[in-house]
Amino acid sequence: MKIRGEKEPVLKPGESKVDPDCVSDWYDLSQPGTYTIQVWEHTSNDPASSVVKSNIVTITVLPAGEPPSAKQQ
Repeated sequence: MKIRGEKEPVLKPGESKVDPDCVSDWYDLSQPGTYTIQVWEHTSNDPASSVVKSNIVTITVLPAGEPPSAKQQ
């Protein structure tokens, strides 16, 4: 939540933002498979502002009890 008059947060290269929300709270990742995730956000509260996108992250969910292969470790 943004407090009125609060300065917009700005991240510099190498910095990070931790959000307490978990991806599995938004999407059902209970099925084995390969999922790709990319997050993005506007640079300000203005919906017409520029958008900053993350790198794409690939996650592989294995069936329960299946050990990861050497490639997946």
